[in-house]
Amino acid sequence: MSWSIRGSALLGLLTVVILTLGVGVWGAWASLAGAVIAQGQVQIEARAQIVQHRDGGVVKAILVRDGDRVAAGDPLLVLDEAELASQAKILADLLVELTTDWRYARASDTAATSSTRSTG
Repeated sequence: MSWSIRGSALLGLLTVVILTLGVGVWGAWASLAGAVIAQGQVQIEARAQIVQHRDGGVVKAILVRDGDRVAAGDPLLVLDEAELASQAKILADLLVELTTDWRYARASDTAATSSTRSTG
């Protein structure tokens, strides 16, 4: 028993036609129980603007609401300073560590230079 490609194609086409007609007949005769009515407003997406801080952070407070008019330079939100303070502390500690390392390296170089001169 061998199947030809023609038989499979006809079976597939017949399936598509039957499903299409079935959905069409159901759509024509089915009754809807109700409709949803709602008010809304359509806005163009081009008016939406992304507001983003260059360094990022956690927003502590939003100072404006949707529909408020703002002028250039008006604050829109307040960032939480805890993360910035934490980063400042980390950088200050790193600065102290690097300064200490630099002083130690300089002292070692000075000691090595002095001992070379005295033995030479």
